[in-house]
Amino acid sequence: MQGRTRRPNEGETGRSEEDVASRRLAERGEGFHPWLAENVDKLGSVLGMYLQVVETEASVGEFSADLLARDLSAGRDVVIEN
Repeated sequence: MQGRTRRPNEGETGRSEEDVASRRLAERGEGFHPWLAENVDKLGSVLGMYLQVVETEASVGEFSADLLARDLSAGRDVVIEN
């Protein structure tokens, strides 16, 4: 890690998991949303939240959100959209 600034929680996710997330994101909705739903705890860790998936492709008014999660530590709903 010489010459590189460490981001917060970088050690928790690991480089190979970042690579997987990047590949899934590049695929857009085809592989990223299911991967994120299965790994929402990793996103929560980076954001400092304790996230639990409530619903995928959740109805939000007249729109649809990729993921609806709940931050259990704050008791708030979290909309995750790609």
